Amino acid sequence: MLSFLRVRRAEHPLADIKRATQRLQRLPTDPVRALQELCGWLSSVHGAVDLRPEQRAAMIKFLDTSAQRYLGRASRAFAAAKTLPGHPAEQDRIWTALCDFYKQDALALGSCIDAFELRTAETAALRPMRAGLSIRALRAMRELLKWLSIRYGPLDEPVWQMASAVYALADRSKYSTTPYTLYAKSAIETTVEREYLRIAMFSASSPQSLTPLEIEIAERIIASRSDDFVITPLYQSGVTFWVDLATERAPQRYLTPPPPQATMRFLSAAQAAEKVLSLAGAIMLNRMLPAQFADLEGCTSERLLSVLTHLAGHWSAQPAQRRHPRHAIAERLSVVHGFSAIINLIANTPLTDSPTKDASSNEIESWAIENVSAGGIGARVERLDHDGLGVGGVLALQIPSAQGWQIGLVRRLSRTAQAQASVGIEVLARDPLVAPLRVELEGELIEPAEPALLMDAPALSNEEGGVRVLVRSGLYVPGQSFNVDYRDERYTLHPRQVLHRGDDHVLIRCEATRASPPDASDEHLGEPD
Repeated sequence: MLSFLRVRRAEHPLADIKRATQRLQRLPTDPVRALQELCGWLSSVHGAVDLRPEQRAAMIKFLDTSAQRYLGRASRAFAAAKTLPGHPAEQDRIWTALCDFYKQDALALGSCIDAFELRTAETAALRPMRAGLSIRALRAMRELLKWLSIRYGPLDEPVWQMASAVYALADRSKYSTTPYTLYAKSAIETTVEREYLRIAMFSASSPQSLTPLEIEIAERIIASRSDDFVITPLYQSGVTFWVDLATERAPQRYLTPPPPQATMRFLSAAQAAEKVLSLAGAIMLNRMLPAQFADLEGCTSERLLSVLTHLAGHWSAQPAQRRHPRHAIAERLSVVHGFSAIINLIANTPLTDSPTKDASSNEIESWAIENVSAGGIGARVERLDHDGLGVGGVLALQIPSAQGWQIGLVRRLSRTAQAQASVGIEVLARDPLVAPLRVELEGELIEPAEPALLMDAPALSNEEGGVRVLVRSGLYVPGQSFNVDYRDERYTLHPRQVLHRGDDHVLIRCEATRASPPDASDEHLGEPD
C-alpha cells in the first residue's frame, strides 16, 4: 500500500544491456558524430547519482569497448583528411572529437577507480574490475596526451596527476602487475604498470620535437618495447627518469638525485634503448620497413631511422649535451614559413610587414626571440592563429640587428596557451640564393626549371665541395641529378643524401661537378647583391 514511499534507483537508459546494445547499434556511421554521442552517454553515466558503483562501472566499460571501432575510424580519417580540400577544418573536427572522447572516457573510468578507493560495502563489488578499469583509464589518458601532442599542446596537466594516482593505487593494492586481457576480440594482455610506463615514456620522449607522423611511429615503438621499461621505488644503475606519484608533474630527466619521497619512482629505459639501436642498425643494413609500420602512410625507412635515433638519445642513461651554449636576448624575429612563400621572399617578391598572419598570405610574422646559440634560436609566438606551423617546417628568419635572411627548420614546438607557442629553430644557412634548377634524367634536361634554394652557393666553385639544396616536395626522385647555373658556370648536382623531408619541401645534400657552360640565352643565377 505504501510502496510508492520506497526508495528506488532510477533506471538509466543504458542500464539494460539489451536496450543499450540496440541504442548503440543506431549510432551514426560518421565516426565523429558517433564519438560525440558516446561522449554524451559517458557524461550521462558519469554524472548519474542513482547507479550502483558496479553498475556504473559496467556501463562505462561497455561504452569504452563500443567506442573502439569508431576511434580507429576517426584516427584513420584524420590522416586521410590531409589530402582533402579544406582539410584543416575537417582535421580540426576529427581531432576535437577524439580529444573530447578520450578526456570524458578517462574521467568516467577514473570516477570508478575513485569509488573503489572508498572501500565501502557498496564499492566492494568493484574489486574484480579494478585492474581492467585502471588499464582502460591509463590508455584513454595516453591517447589524450598523444592527440594533444599531435597539435603540440597545450598539454592537460591534470592528466598526469590522475595517471600517477591510478598507478599509485594499483601499486599499493598489489595489482599493478596482474595480467589482464583488455578487449576480448583483440586479445591484448597487459598490466597497469605496463600501461603507466607507456604513457610515462611517451611523455619523456619529447613528442614536441616530432612531426605528427613521427609521433605515431614513436608510439608504436614504445608499445613494442614496453616490457623493457623498468619502474622501481629505489634508484638503480641505468635510471633515466624519475616521477613523484603524489604530484601532477610528468617524468623528469634524472640529472641529480631528487628529494627523497615515499611516492618517488625511478624509470629506466636503458634496455629498450639498446634494442632500439639494434633495430636501427638492421634497418640501415637492409633498408627494409618492418611490417608493424607498413600501414602508416608516409612512413619510410629513413623516417623510421630518424625516430629510432631520437628515442635512443632520449632513453640513454647519458643525456645528450647541448652543442652550443644559449644566450638570452630580447629582440624581435621576422619570420616567413612555407617553401613557396620563402622562395617568393628570397627572390625579392614584395611582402608586407605584418604581425602573425596565415602563412598562405605571404606576410611576414613577428615573433619574440627568447634565446640564441650558434646553431639555433628559441622564440615565442604570441598569437598563433593558424595550424600551418609544425615540427619539420621550413622558415625564413631575419633578426633586425643582422643583415640578410636565414633559413631554419622548426625542431621543437609546444603550445603554451591556446594562441601562443614556444618554438625551437635550427638555423641551416645564412644568405641563401634562389636558383632555377633543372632536373637531369638520363642526360636530358627537363623543362621548365624549378626554383630552389641553394644553401651553400659559394661551395659550387669547389668541385670537391658539397652543397645543400632545398626543393619542393615531389621534385626529387632517386636516380636523377640537377643542373644549376652560378657565376656564368653550369654545375651538375649529384644528390647523395636526403637530409630532411617536410610537408612541402625536401633538403638534399649534393656533390657538385662543373658541366658545360650555359648558353647565353639560358636563365642563370648571378652573384648575390
